[in-house]
Amino acid sequence: MSPTAPNQRSRSTTAKRTRTTAQSNRSTARSNRSTARSNRSTARSNRSTARSNRSTAQSSRSTAGQRAAATRRANARRRSAAAKRGAATRELNQSQRHPVQQAQELAERAVLIPVGAALVARDRVVDTVTDATKPYRSREAAQRQLERDLKRFERRGATARNRAERQLKRTRTRVERELRQRRNEAQRLLKRNRTRVEHDTRSLRRDARRQGRAAQETVSQQAGLVGARVDEAVAAGQTAVADVQQRVVSTVA
Repeated sequence: MSPTAPNQRSRSTTAKRTRTTAQSNRSTARSNRSTARSNRSTARSNRSTARSNRSTAQSSRSTAGQRAAATRRANARRRSAAAKRGAATRELNQSQRHPVQQAQELAERAVLIPVGAALVARDRVVDTVTDATKPYRSREAAQRQLERDLKRFERRGATARNRAERQLKRTRTRVERELRQRRNEAQRLLKRNRTRVEHDTRSLRRDARRQGRAAQETVSQQAGLVGARVDEAVAAGQTAVADVQQRVVSTVA
């Protein structure tokens, strides 16, 4: 065998290993490229989903804003209609009121308006002064502002009156509850004391009856003993008398 044969086999083995490694590297590179393409596709899908979500969110916000605006407009219309109905009802009630009721309402307003004005002046002094010193463009505007102020003062006075009535009612309810609790406690205490006194009285009565029966039995026993002793003494006396009589007879004889 020639000396170059091992070298040739070694070079052949090395070449095979090199080719195998190259093939493995190429396969790994292809796998990496496939993975990169898959990642890019996933990223594009995620971006598309995000755009779709943003579009959906914007559409939802727009729809919600439109619904809120429609709700606000509907509420404003309902409030306006309710205010108109309330004004018409108040006018109708005022036209149908009895003169005595109208006079009573005017007297109540005359009391409530100063109270409300004082409370509003206390709470909002600066605003009240600003409103009072604000120039009016016309007499009608000043009259409307005055009517609004009077109504506001009246509402504030009515609110203060209702608050005072509620506070008075709460105080009265609390006092009544405390009095009721104290009365119930006193009744329970009286009942317990009465029950205890009745129990003690029954116990004393039973003891007195037992002692009376015992004393009666003792007296009966003592009376029996005394009677027996008396009978014995009488019998002994009779026996002695008989003996004496026999002795006398025998002596005489």
